Amino acid sequence: MLDMIEFGKRVQMVREHVLDMNQSELAEKINTSQVLLSRIERGIGGNINVVFDLINYLYSRNIAAKEIFGEHFSLDLVSPNSNSSDAIHSQIEGLVKELQKSMSADFDKLLLLLSLHK
Repeated sequence: MLDMIEFGKRVQMVREHVLDMNQSELAEKINTSQVLLSRIERGIGGNINVVFDLINYLYSRNIAAKEIFGEHFSLDLVSPNSNSSDAIHSQIEGLVKELQKSMSADFDKLLLLLSLHK
């Protein structure tokens, strides 16, 4: 199953080799910060809205974002849009759930810190 670290590596590869952009350039295109994009690429967190914005941007550039979620990823597979499969949707749902868990853990830490400063 696709985990956040592997997903981040794939995003970085597409950014560097297909889009030919640095993090700041892509972050600007998807209306986020370079720091948040860096966290996604390193697989240490992120924001599901940024992932959706990234997918939408890739589709706007005729890049089949579903390939990033596929079991067998290769830059050669990143191609114009094609029909999606149930397996790809399952991979995306798994990543979304992992992002939600990650963000939930970060939120719990924030609440703990706030409670300590009362």
